[in-house]
Amino acid sequence: MKWTQEEHNITDVTFGWLDVWKPVLRVDNPHADSSNRQATDRSFDSVIYNSTGSAWFDEMMVTRTTCDLDMTYYPFDIQTCIIKLSVVGASKFPFKLNIHLNEDLSSSDAKHGSWKLVYKNTTTALFKGSFEIKLKFERRPLFILLNILLPIIVLALLTPTVFILPKKSGERVGFSITMLLAISVYMTIVSDHLPQNSEPMPLILIMMFIWYIMDAIIVFIVIINLRINTMKNKGHFPNCLFKFVRLTRKVFRRKETRSTETGSSEETQKCINKEKARDNKNVNQKGLRGQDENECNHEVSKNVTWQDVSHCIDRWCFVLVILLRLHCPSYSL
Repeated sequence: MKWTQEEHNITDVTFGWLDVWKPVLRVDNPHADSSNRQATDRSFDSVIYNSTGSAWFDEMMVTRTTCDLDMTYYPFDIQTCIIKLSVVGASKFPFKLNIHLNEDLSSSDAKHGSWKLVYKNTTTALFKGSFEIKLKFERRPLFILLNILLPIIVLALLTPTVFILPKKSGERVGFSITMLLAISVYMTIVSDHLPQNSEPMPLILIMMFIWYIMDAIIVFIVIINLRINTMKNKGHFPNCLFKFVRLTRKVFRRKETRSTETGSSEETQKCINKEKARDNKNVNQKGLRGQDENECNHEVSKNVTWQDVSHCIDRWCFVLVILLRLHCPSYSL
């Protein structure tokens, strides 16, 4: 229906909703358990024609569609949803479909507690009578951040403190097991907020699983270390453990003159003084130097106890666990 606007002085013509034919829209990717609901009583709606033959009308529909979710950066993720629509019987009627979204629809209009609309657009498909509506939603992460993510980080940083608890208090094993159970509970909570078939796997779950394995290893180390701390200082002390204690004291800048504080023999202190004097003079006599080292190691090893080994294990584990916890998020990325 066309006319010359200059001859008839008519810009547009309005028809009732039931007086003219209108295309019927269909959702091509609906949710399995949903049905499209269109307004039934539209007797007050109208269709507007202009002089070029184009017609305008507002289509109202309530539907549920499916979207492919990318949960990699949950809870700081942005999801893209595409609604595919087509006109029923488009091949039987010659018409051109022009789709326009309401430009006034902004992120403030689409109010939702968990999502914010950040992008919208329409694209026309290759075949006639079909088009797509592309929407992008950004998750509001504040709730997940305050109630789940930050408590998990606090638990992860508290776990290494098990190595500075007094061994005589008897709370080490209980504390480490409690941290392990807490991480497992938060893993369950996060899993409840995620789709079961999310692909790829969210990085937060990978990070929590690594922390869970680390906590399990910490429980094992704490139990073994308590057993070492209760061992009696009898028999031959392994030379490798003596070197381990000595290395720990050097790394953590603990003086190796602990023997004088405990009232040890003067021969041990003499060995230490000889070694320092030899290092200052840069003596290159390998045979004599190796013999002196063996003698000094034998004397000093008498003053190294299993309790010293346990204390050194605590020091190394405390530092290493903290470093691994801080670098775990970057490894997950």
